[in-house]
Amino acid sequence: MGQKFSNNATALLISSISSSSTSFIVEADKADLFPVCTASGDYFKATLENQSGNIEIIKVNTRIAGSNIFQSVVRAQDGTTALAFSVGSAVELRVVASDVETALGHVSKLSGAHNAAAIAIAPTGAIVDNNVQSVISALDLRATAAQTKADSADVKSDMRMINNQTLNNVDLNSVVKSGAYRVDVIASNAPVGAISSGQLLVIHGDSDTISQLYFNHSNKRCFHRSGNPGQVGGVGSWGAWSEFWHTFNFNPDEKLNLTGGTLTGTLNTRALIVRDSAGSDTSSMITMRDDESPNGQKHIHANSNLIGFLNGAASWAFYVRNDGYIWCSALGWVHEWVIAKCTEFKNAAIAASNCNCNCDCAAANCNCAGRC
Repeated sequence: MGQKFSNNATALLISSISSSSTSFIVEADKADLFPVCTASGDYFKATLENQSGNIEIIKVNTRIAGSNIFQSVVRAQDGTTALAFSVGSAVELRVVASDVETALGHVSKLSGAHNAAAIAIAPTGAIVDNNVQSVISALDLRATAAQTKADSADVKSDMRMINNQTLNNVDLNSVVKSGAYRVDVIASNAPVGAISSGQLLVIHGDSDTISQLYFNHSNKRCFHRSGNPGQVGGVGSWGAWSEFWHTFNFNPDEKLNLTGGTLTGTLNTRALIVRDSAGSDTSSMITMRDDESPNGQKHIHANSNLIGFLNGAASWAFYVRNDGYIWCSALGWVHEWVIAKCTEFKNAAIAASNCNCNCDCAAANCNCAGRC
């Protein structure tokens, strides 16, 4: 009979094949969508396509009814190259260009190739003419309609998303066909924090840009990246993965607003920079509660090369200057107070050493006249 066709035949490989394999196995429940080829000369053409969009056209010479094994397969048809295909690659019966071109080439020759004697009887079906020109014209219309249908089928095939396909140890940079995938085993270029058995959603329109979404199946984390890498004809690269914040991993009620708020827990930090309301760190303070002080507050304050404490009235109580000198409201400059006290003690000691009255100055009969 020759080449055979069927409508909307599509299935997935359930075992990997090498570039030299001449038989392979497809999904059992999809196998009978493809033509049966058991007689000598019967065959159908099919297209293999992997997750990266690489294709190969093949010629299948044997498929028994009810069987999901394609046998006597001739590889690398119609100018394509024999490739290795992994589990989950698509197998589809598509109208290919060479079939349509053969049909068009056969009917478009208006003279020389055919003569009236070749038409012994009137053709059956919609063609009722029995002269060469009329038959050719009618067949040409049919071929044009077939080409249009083939083009439409190719567009639909290109637009169709892959669903329920499983990836094992596949570089996610190579998964560029739009669709939903299960990632059983994570390979390379997956997001940090992704776990196995997650779901990958690929969005790639008719352009050189692409987006990927990855969803963990257990802890509700989800990630996104986009780019215009070479895998889709772009001149750039994949962008970095970013993680979505949502109500599962981010509760705004537990976060401190940048404009201010109340922190009820413990703050652990390696460094703390305090700024004023204008964002400047040239004049700033830390305010703490003190019920026993005026206004119920105390402050740690830094300003004009000074750092120290303010009292409840926001006046300096104590500070250290950046050159190390210390001041407090009770004593003034501490170093000056220490010097004054030391001088006072020194003078008292000298006076005591010069006393020779040999009397008890605490006694009522002291006559040293205060010299000691």
